[in-house]
Amino acid sequence: MKKSDLAANILASVKDSDGAVISDFNKEVLSELEEAEFTGTVDDKAVETAKALLRTFLNDTWPEKPHAHRYVIGSCLALAFLFERPMHPREKVPFISRIEEQKEVFYCPNKEPGTVCDFCPALPMDPLKTMWDDQIEKTRAEFGENAALIRKEILAFGFQEAGVIPVTELAFHEDVRKLCAENQCRCYGTTWACPPAVGSLEECRGRVSSFNYLHLFSKAYVLEDSLDMRGMMNGMKDFKKTARKLDAALRSNQGKRMILTNESCGRCADCTYPSKPCRFPKELQHSIEGYGFYVSELAEQAGIRYGYGAGTVTFFGAVLH
Repeated sequence: MKKSDLAANILASVKDSDGAVISDFNKEVLSELEEAEFTGTVDDKAVETAKALLRTFLNDTWPEKPHAHRYVIGSCLALAFLFERPMHPREKVPFISRIEEQKEVFYCPNKEPGTVCDFCPALPMDPLKTMWDDQIEKTRAEFGENAALIRKEILAFGFQEAGVIPVTELAFHEDVRKLCAENQCRCYGTTWACPPAVGSLEECRGRVSSFNYLHLFSKAYVLEDSLDMRGMMNGMKDFKKTARKLDAALRSNQGKRMILTNESCGRCADCTYPSKPCRFPKELQHSIEGYGFYVSELAEQAGIRYGYGAGTVTFFGAVLH
C-alpha cells in the first residue's frame, strides 16, 4: 500500500466525528496528517495486524466509548507507519528522543514485545540506560556525587549529551556581550533573561564564580530543511520547557545551583521587563550567551558535540553547581 493511500484511508475513517470524544493529542496528529505529504509504501499486512491489536485493546480497556476508537486507531497508525514516531504523548509514556546519524531515534521504557508496541518505531530503553550508567559513574569518579546526581537527572529528561567544566576554567568574553548589544536575536533589552537585565559581565562572572562546576547539556532536533523556522521554534520551545522541568527536579537536590539556557527565557508571551518584576523569578533561566560565553567553546571544553550536521538544530543549557 502506498503511504499516501494509507493517509487518505485514515482521514476518510475519521471524517465525521459523530460527537465522539477526541483527545487533543489525537486531534493534533490528525490535523498534521491533513497537511502532510508522503512517498513510499507500507506493509499492508502489518497495518491490518496493528489495527486489529489496537481494536482489541480498546474494546477491552475503553468499551464505553466505541465511537472514539477510530480516532485513536487512526492516530496510532499515522504515527507508527507514516510519521514514524511513538504512538503515545510524551506526558503519558516518557520516551526519549535522540539524534543518531542525523536521524531521530526513540527509546521507550514501556516497550512490550508481542503487542502493538511491535509496530512502534521506539526501541527498548535498556541499551540507553547501560550507556547512561557508564557516563554517570565516570562523572561520579571525576567530579563527585552531586555532579553524578545532576548528570543522572539531565539524561533522564532526555537531553542528548552532557559534560562537566570546572568553573575556574571558564572564559568570559566581552565581545559576546557586544554581539548581544547588536540585538540580532531581538532579545536585548526585552527580557529579564538577557542583557542588560542580567547585569554587567563582571556581575555575571561573580555569580558563576560562586559555584564549582558548570554541567553543560544539549538536545538536538531534526529539521525538514535549513529554512525550517517552525521546526527550530518548536525545538526551542521543547528545550526550554524540558529545562524548566529539569530545574524543578533539581530543587530537591541539596546544594546551590543555577540553570542557564540558550537565548531568552520564553516562559511568557510578553515579558514584564523592564516595567515590572519577573512573574516567575524561580523559573527564570538566564541566557548562556548573555553571560559572555561562546557556546561552541563550552561544548569543546565539556567534550560534547556542538552540532549534529545538516538538517538538525542543537540547543544548549548549563547547570552551575
